Amino acid sequence: MILTVLALMSAALTNPMPPPAPKADPCAVAGACRHVGEFNLTLEPGQVDRVKVDDDIPWIDEDGDILLFPGEMLVIRLETVDGEVRPVMVRAGRASDVDMASAESDLLKQFAKPLDPGDQDLFFMGEGSKVPPSEPGVIKLVFKQAAGQRDTMLLMLNGYDRWVDYQAVMVTPDGRQQSTTVCQVMDRRAGFEHWPHPIVMIRLSRFELVKAPSSVACD
Repeated sequence: MILTVLALMSAALTNPMPPPAPKADPCAVAGACRHVGEFNLTLEPGQVDRVKVDDDIPWIDEDGDILLFPGEMLVIRLETVDGEVRPVMVRAGRASDVDMASAESDLLKQFAKPLDPGDQDLFFMGEGSKVPPSEPGVIKLVFKQAAGQRDTMLLMLNGYDRWVDYQAVMVTPDGRQQSTTVCQVMDRRAGFEHWPHPIVMIRLSRFELVKAPSSVACD
């Protein structure tokens, strides 16, 4: 038995396992990354911090996670690769490209009550919403901070005929990464997520298209 184990160890050392293949560079494709320089982040009304990144950041990283900074907009479609749903970039732009002033005002009024910094709320937009309608077969993501306020918002316009489920991790001004609760977004509807505090970056992952459940799930 000892000789067998030694022989196996010797063979392993003589023929070591090949190192894992390096992951593809997410910035190798033109337009897949953007240069994030500096941007303003309101910590409190009247107190603005200048956040410096100064790096080329992929819209979607090698793990299939979406990386958004305040003021950005991204349109994606979902594709299934080897049984796994992954986002594919369609186009990108600025949050200001989407006219959501009326909906933003309604949202901030709805959540004007004091909240614990760790809490967040969901706001669905109905057919009478002034938010632009969803585009069929894609998801539009708009991430922004309310002008002059510390509140941060994520608008998701779901153009699929199924509900969207996903997960989110936020980066706080002190550099911590923290999971945050997000809710499913109904088919062909818009969903707002709201946090009553500043967020430097949000990472969105584990997208799934699911059949309509009996109630909205938030986790």
